[in-house]
Amino acid sequence: MNNVARMMIKDIEENNSKEMLKLLSRTFEEKNCVICLEEDAPPNVVFFQCGHKCCHMNCITTSIQKCPLCRQLISATLSH
Repeated sequence: MNNVARMMIKDIEENNSKEMLKLLSRTFEEKNCVICLEEDAPPNVVFFQCGHKCCHMNCITTSIQKCPLCRQLISATLSH
């Protein structure tokens, strides 16, 4: 995980920066999980650095290294 991602996650955890997460999610949020395509529950994981919120936590495997939407390397994930 790179330093920028660490700082963003630390800020979210320590300062409860829900507004930043809402802005990221609103901009890049998918309505359905792009892995299972389930419509009943919205995606609940944000990928850093790209900011895409497009998957369920239980659909992500430990081997996933790139965002399924943009193929950018995932340095960290944040679920809520």
